[in-house]
Amino acid sequence: MTIVMRKKKIKTIDLIAKTWLQRGTANRYFSAQLTINYQMNGEQTFYLPFQIGPNESYQYAAIKVLIAEGLISKDYEGRALWSVSKLEGIISRCSATEAKEREVKDWGIKQENE
Repeated sequence: MTIVMRKKKIKTIDLIAKTWLQRGTANRYFSAQLTINYQMNGEQTFYLPFQIGPNESYQYAAIKVLIAEGLISKDYEGRALWSVSKLEGIISRCSATEAKEREVKDWGIKQENE
């Protein structure tokens, strides 16, 4: 398989996710903020809204956003963020913290003062 290189140079990817485990159903939800080229020229932040997804599905959701924005090739769909970063030589920082439902819902929405 030939992977087409991305159009815009991505040097760093920062993904900060917040997760919430719904009691009773054991469903896990997340939202995230995805920043490329943090504190560099061309810095961009994308917001991944509140959605259901097990374990580290926020990494796969981040890849979908990068593909939709035309920043990486569609050939990377279904891969985890760490895998794409390693293949492309991109510095990636990824973290997730458990939070309350309201905080998780708010985290994936761009606030007016940003």
